[in-house]
Amino acid sequence: FAAIVYSTSVFLVTMFGNVPMNNKLESLDEESVEAKACWYEYGREWTRFNHVRTIGSIATAALYILAAVTLSGSV
Repeated sequence: FAAIVYSTSVFLVTMFGNVPMNNKLESLDEESVEAKACWYEYGREWTRFNHVRTIGSIATAALYILAAVTLSGSV
């Protein structure tokens, strides 16, 4: 279950959220009006995606710790 949480909350969010945002930003002329407008939206969205990835990573770690404790108790 931990691998599923990680895959969806960290890997897929990075692949389908952060990477396309980075690519879009990289394709813009940094001095353009469009780039400056993009930065505002970029910051909001990046922060949102980063929160999802952080919570997913913490949940994954907790699940792996729970699995380790459960397995060590049954040995």
